[in-house]
Amino acid sequence: MMAAAAVAAIAVQVVAFDYVGNHHQWLAVGDHSLAAFFVNLHMNFLFAPACYLLIFSLALGGSAVSRAISGRIPRFLGDISYSTYLTHPMAESVLRRLPVHVSSPVAHLVVIMAIVYIMSWVSYSTIEVPAKRWLRRVVGGRAG
Repeated sequence: MMAAAAVAAIAVQVVAFDYVGNHHQWLAVGDHSLAAFFVNLHMNFLFAPACYLLIFSLALGGSAVSRAISGRIPRFLGDISYSTYLTHPMAESVLRRLPVHVSSPVAHLVVIMAIVYIMSWVSYSTIEVPAKRWLRRVVGGRAG
């Protein structure tokens, strides 16, 4: 129940910030409106309580959300997440070098996501996993 409440709170905040951000010039210099306050606050703090509630409820386990994210695909995406962080800036330049023309924004997003996750998987498999194995061997050998 807690996880669902946290997800709902985060969704409401995202929708509200999107609406306010698209209907007000909240980033204009000198804007001191309530809308500007809320949108700037979300960049610093307003999401934190809902995120804390979500993390706490997931740590307790047993919720539908925790069961959904403990599946095979979410775990795989979690494993390659650091590689995704490291490789995602290169995706656009890789796409420009490919003999593919993508005109639709949705198709562009799909192709970029595919490139990012392929590069992430390759990076994870060829760099991260061997490095982790090596570190366990090195650190494990000294601790024993």
